[in-house]
Amino acid sequence: MGSRALLVCAVLVAAAHALLLANPGYFNHDELEFLCRARPEPDLLAGLADWGRLFFRPLGHWVFGRVVLWSGDVAYAAHAVAVLWHCVNAILVGALAGRIFGARAAPWAALAFGWSAFTSWSVGWIAGVYDLGVVTASASVFLLMLRNRWESAALDWIGGAVLTAVTLGFKESAIGLLPVLAFTIVFGRRGETDRAARRVAIAGSVTVLAYLVVRIACGWLTTVSERGDGYGADIGNAFANVWLYAVFPFAVTAHTPMTTAREFVVIAALLAAVGWLVWARIAILARGRLWVWLSAAVISVCPMAFLPKVEGQYFYVFGMVWAIGLSRVATMESVWLRRAAVATCALLALHAVRIDWFVYREGVAVHSMWPGFHAAFGGGDVVSIELQEGSREWTARRIAIVGESMRPPREVRWGGAGARYRLTRDNRLDSR
Repeated sequence: MGSRALLVCAVLVAAAHALLLANPGYFNHDELEFLCRARPEPDLLAGLADWGRLFFRPLGHWVFGRVVLWSGDVAYAAHAVAVLWHCVNAILVGALAGRIFGARAAPWAALAFGWSAFTSWSVGWIAGVYDLGVVTASASVFLLMLRNRWESAALDWIGGAVLTAVTLGFKESAIGLLPVLAFTIVFGRRGETDRAARRVAIAGSVTVLAYLVVRIACGWLTTVSERGDGYGADIGNAFANVWLYAVFPFAVTAHTPMTTAREFVVIAALLAAVGWLVWARIAILARGRLWVWLSAAVISVCPMAFLPKVEGQYFYVFGMVWAIGLSRVATMESVWLRRAAVATCALLALHAVRIDWFVYREGVAVHSMWPGFHAAFGGGDVVSIELQEGSREWTARRIAIVGESMRPPREVRWGGAGARYRLTRDNRLDSR
């Protein structure tokens, strides 16, 4: 019954993201840059060369490259992979909640994770496969810790180390696993099952620490401190970013975290306060040491608050924590708390539809513009474009980044009547 319920939830999650499955284009310039600069097959081994660079994601980059190159200029296949992968993650999150709270909690967690403003960004933006991989691997680590059969010390040690290494291979932010694993080691209860979980946690923690030692020895911290663009960390960003991250999932009209402060900010803040209070109340009432695990998970995503920009995909891993914590309500007697949890999930699902619609519209526009831009980039080092009234300037300027990243770079000039190209109202770049 439990497995069947999770499969039904996965089908519902796929149906909820039908807009993404119908999306012919990519959301951002990252995918188009990859298509222009890396048409050869991506090499996984080549990604292992430089441990000192800011983004060391050999496995994630390889998967991203394979998905984009397989899909090509039309993104239907890439979106199908992302949605299917997200459905698999929803099943894993549901199974994890079922291990912690019982079978009744599993569907709650699967749906709360699968159809939520916390996770929609990473599904709609193909570059979010990095985060999808982190959740797949980290959920596997926790399922290994909580398994109730196949007792094997060797499986605990090897599985914990390998799965943690896979998680780090997808994205360096997976170092956030360390506090979660550390809390498991320190606060885990005694007993055979908990000894198995502690072995997995120790193996994973050693893997993360070894990763950090090698990265720091190769100059990673120097690279971070010298970074001058949107990835340079500064403690002064924390207050504003924490506020945006806390409110955005509940700001139904906002399509990106950066637009949260522009519309209905007071209403959004009130809804966010209610949503977080409901979640906190459920976590407090949970038996055992769940609050420790949840606190560790919150700590694990805090470093993102110090970046100079806020991005929707950073929510994806925390979406797993949110969904598991919320699923505890399935086994509680309080009717009002259950209703409040359902209302909160409905609000987040409504916002997820808004995000999917925004990503879909951008994808359609990019799909229309890209052939013209691709031809223009091949025609010379300077591309002058006239923006017709009613055209999507924001989308066009993001695509222009692709030309600026080419070798040699293409300079894009936004001109008037004398421009060589014209961006029309129907999102096509025509030669004049």
